Amino acid sequence: MRLAVLADIHGNIHALEAVLADLKRQMPDQVVVLGDSVIKFPQNRAVLAALDDLPHVGIAGNMERGLQTLVGDECVDLSQYDSGKGAMYLKQQALRELGPERVAQFRKLPAERTLSLVAKNDTLLCHGSPGHLTEAIYPAPGATPPGPDQPSTSADELQAKLRGVTANLVLCAHTHRRVERRYNGILVVNPGAVGHTYERKHDPRACYAILTHQRGGWDVEFRLAPYDGERAVREMFAAVPQSAESARRYLERIAEYVV
Repeated sequence: MRLAVLADIHGNIHALEAVLADLKRQMPDQVVVLGDSVIKFPQNRAVLAALDDLPHVGIAGNMERGLQTLVGDECVDLSQYDSGKGAMYLKQQALRELGPERVAQFRKLPAERTLSLVAKNDTLLCHGSPGHLTEAIYPAPGATPPGPDQPSTSADELQAKLRGVTANLVLCAHTHRRVERRYNGILVVNPGAVGHTYERKHDPRACYAILTHQRGGWDVEFRLAPYDGERAVREMFAAVPQSAESARRYLERIAEYVV
């Protein structure tokens, strides 16, 4: 059993295309996408079209849920997470590009999903952590690469986040950082981000994971796919006018990790 895990594409079609090209060589049996496929980079429609053509199992992230609130859906309150004017501008930009009917299709995506890959209900998909859309699982203290201004998740915190979980594989996202951690028979994997990392500055490579089940357990391989980061960042800023200062400031930090 070979499983491909993608997350946090954030409208970056160039990064996604690099991953899809690499994915053809990997020939996984199953693909999962863990949410936040839209917003930040401006090719939201192209990303969703590519995912429509990719057989996969998906869930929603906070970006999908945030767009749903703009079309009147009652979703989890994300105001404490992305209340800034810059994030709101980009959500409204994505809504204009996609249209309310396409955004409404995110209702079909659950916040969590259980799969039976090797045994019944053995895999849990979530965006942040089990039961939480944005409360994430980070690398262990002292893990490398550390990432900027990002917390770690201690062993005790990991135990609390996994309390009540019966699956032996938990796939999560949101942090844009690779995670491979084991606790009490549970393997937790964050594949890193396709759209942009929060690990390495000036490194335009899209990250995803291939998990292979053999000898009764999962082996994890994080794969890095190069793409034209300069083009992606150039198009990202070209889509936002100079007058939208808060949005451009929001994107400047992202650009540091791509070019």
